[in-house]
Amino acid sequence: MSHSITHKLYIYIPTYNREVELKLQIEALLRASKYIDSSQVIIHINDNDSTYITDNVKALCKENNIKYTKNTANLGGNANILLGFLQPLSAEYLWILSDNDIVEDQSLTHILSALDTKPDLMLATSLTADPKIGIFNYEANILDLLDNRAGLISSTIYNLRTINNHIAQAFFYHNSSFPHLGVIFATLREHKSIKVSLVPSANVLRESIEIADNRGDYRLAYLGFPMLAELLDHKSKKLLINGWFKQNSLYLIGTYNYNKYLYYASLKSILRYGSYRIKIKAIILDFVKHIIILVKRLKLK
Repeated sequence: MSHSITHKLYIYIPTYNREVELKLQIEALLRASKYIDSSQVIIHINDNDSTYITDNVKALCKENNIKYTKNTANLGGNANILLGFLQPLSAEYLWILSDNDIVEDQSLTHILSALDTKPDLMLATSLTADPKIGIFNYEANILDLLDNRAGLISSTIYNLRTINNHIAQAFFYHNSSFPHLGVIFATLREHKSIKVSLVPSANVLRESIEIADNRGDYRLAYLGFPMLAELLDHKSKKLLINGWFKQNSLYLIGTYNYNKYLYYASLKSILRYGSYRIKIKAIILDFVKHIIILVKRLKLK
């Protein structure tokens, strides 16, 4: 990265038609900003062409020096998230924060303190009661990152210098529903080990809000994820695939008609990297899926 660093942290908030949640998030961040030198932080909200984000929210952003931009078309949820990796040219760290993962009042204080240790990654995790530093190795404990909530986009803060060469992986694994993990896994594969600052999640995130009429569509979260296995070492590939299949195998069949590409991409990864037992179960489930489709077609006739 050749750009001069002028800010410690760039907070990028992708949003779409969540005015209530977004307003709560903005107000929470403004409270958190009172406890820090706010010049260290940039807040950027990127609207994915919402149909109802009112001028009141936009005015709130303008009054508090929060950058508000709007896409000219709805790019899809993952694409709007991924744009965050392209924004913070003048910051040292990037936090892609969901609009409905409301932050704690002292969150920025805890985060900036953790970032002063110069980690490659910061994770807000429920597995530690006190802030600490951990060294995560590619072959030894890459999947421990998932145990520490690296899969949750709002729990992860990136050192942009560390991940810079692997930002493209987020776009390559766009359909995995966890494209940011593509960046993390590829970075760890190159560096072999990274320094991670672990911060108690209770110090960072207060709650996740879901308005009943505005729940996200999380079906993609059950598809595509096995594609990420190719970024792991041999042992971790098998552990990732086996663990994922045990939790999501039946759901995999149910989402076949939703996205056939991701279904077959997931099946291909399962057959390539899973254990023999998992591979056999996957083949049987795929066979059952074809029988179900055939029966439905016969009934229609």
